[in-house]
Amino acid sequence: MPGVAPSSSRHNAWLVSVAVGLAALAILVAPTVGLAGERTWASAANKVCLSWRARASNIDIREPRRSRDLYRLMRQARSIEAGLLRDLRGISSRPPEPARTALAEVRRDIREIDGTLAFYLAGRLAQFVRAVEVWADDDRPARAFRAAGASACAG
Repeated sequence: MPGVAPSSSRHNAWLVSVAVGLAALAILVAPTVGLAGERTWASAANKVCLSWRARASNIDIREPRRSRDLYRLMRQARSIEAGLLRDLRGISSRPPEPARTALAEVRRDIREIDGTLAFYLAGRLAQFVRAVEVWADDDRPARAFRAAGASACAG
């Protein structure tokens, strides 16, 4: 059996080399695959956002003179945000973590709009106007979309 040991040890060394090589390849390729998924989602998201931006450009956004005008604008903003979220969720590729964060920010944004509308409907006009100002100054969704690589969704 003296001839078996060297052959077996060469075979084991070869297996170890292959295993180490595959592990190194996996380490190198895994981030690239993740980035490709992020780019795919971001590219699709940019297309979705550009189409919604075109729709939003048709809204008359003259300076609102009354709370009623601002309420109408906020209802339109909510409609746009909800449609945008629906279409972004419809992207076939699985959203990477930064994209999931951006989608969560859109959901939060819609809840903020709902809150502003509730103030108006309750007749709390000063709180309504203040809530609209806070909503308008919030850049968290834009920052989240930029982080996800979907700059067309950043406003």
